[in-house]
Amino acid sequence: MHPFFVFILFFLVFVFFGKTHVLVLQDENGNWQTGSIATMIDIIGSLAVHSVSPMFNVSVDFSMSFYSTAKFQEEVEIKAKVIGKKEKLTSVVVDIRKKNNGEIIATGKQWMSSTNINANRYQNSKL
Repeated sequence: MHPFFVFILFFLVFVFFGKTHVLVLQDENGNWQTGSIATMIDIIGSLAVHSVSPMFNVSVDFSMSFYSTAKFQEEVEIKAKVIGKKEKLTSVVVDIRKKNNGEIIATGKQWMSSTNINANRYQNSKL
């Protein structure tokens, strides 16, 4: 079995088949920083939207709520769900929970708008 790696923020967060380990980006208490949680929500939400709309998408509204935090090397579960799509707008909700007890860490809600650029189209370089 070959692990699937997603390197985010210059190799600071690793995703292995849905398991996420926060390696750095911690505060002085060893907690996962809220800025890196926000980045994770943004990236995972964008991937979820891309699964239903293979265009390049941009965020037009982004809100988050933080309820608790994760410690260094604590496993979390990240769930993203596209909850609505109308014309160029797509809405997604991302939840991050502690794996051991299901306690919610953060929830992000994001609206994204598709652009006219098709992500599946190969373009030759003009350089």
